[in-house]
Amino acid sequence: MKHLILIALIAVITLFSCNNQNSKVENSKSKIEITQDSLRNNNSGLDSITKYNINMDMTLSEVSKKNSINLNYLKSELGIPASLKHDYQLKTISKNFKFEIKDIERIIKQYHNDRIERIKNNVSKSSK
Repeated sequence: MKHLILIALIAVITLFSCNNQNSKVENSKSKIEITQDSLRNNNSGLDSITKYNINMDMTLSEVSKKNSINLNYLKSELGIPASLKHDYQLKTISKNFKFEIKDIERIIKQYHNDRIERIKNNVSKSSK
């Protein structure tokens, strides 16, 4: 009798855990589908953005925060050493490192487009 109760209890627990796993898998699949749909709808990346939040009175840190770009990546792409403090205004450091606002805009656009591509690739890999 004890064995029968234990077997029944194990069967119920096993059945419950299988149902729980299936719902998690279905939930993950729906999240992936939503992400794929949103990527398809926003396929253009940042091509449609014409104005960035940049002016020459801003610091590198401000540009990084307001445009959601990694500060070290921005420095690297502009040819600025990582050791340079990021509280200098763009108008000051642009003279030494020879860049303009359009260069920063190009870097930000490329950064976000690359990021979108990485997300697309990760989503397509995980949906297989």
